[in-house]
Amino acid sequence: QARMYGLLVLAGVVVAWASCRWLAGASRRWGAVAAAAATVAALSHSTGFVLLAGLLLVPWLRRDREAWALRAMAGAGVVVTAVVFAPVALDRAGDRTFYPRTSLGWVTTTVNEQLAPVPAQKWLVIALLVVGGTLLIRRGGPQARVWLALFAAPLLGLVLVSFRVPLLLPKSVLSL
Repeated sequence: QARMYGLLVLAGVVVAWASCRWLAGASRRWGAVAAAAATVAALSHSTGFVLLAGLLLVPWLRRDREAWALRAMAGAGVVVTAVVFAPVALDRAGDRTFYPRTSLGWVTTTVNEQLAPVPAQKWLVIALLVVGGTLLIRRGGPQARVWLALFAAPLLGLVLVSFRVPLLLPKSVLSL
């Protein structure tokens, strides 16, 4: 059975790896790899779109030519994905969704399903994720920025939007 989940995970790993390489050397080639992989994720599943949005955050406040090139490549992926999915989104606007309403319990279940699909351990998984993220941020470096830009910020954005429009579903955020 072919599903998009494996491709989402692969694309997310490639985007994170290429983003770290881009931050280490600001090579346009690594930016292109990251943008292409994020576009593949976005075209594979609608929530892959947030990976593209997160890629826009990787350069942070940098204003050099390479930072603008990465933003332009990620922006091109956003445009391609929007053009491809716009007819589908407009056609399905207002349809009922099978996604449940978002709650704190549902958010923890969704995050837990990405890492360790054992429901009884979801609070342990969340605690370890917070500790790991905190340690990464305190350490600094490219990995911290990539974690913030490609995981924490997109997940927070998805959670906030999902309180208005139900779209958070376990396994659908595997690219983060």
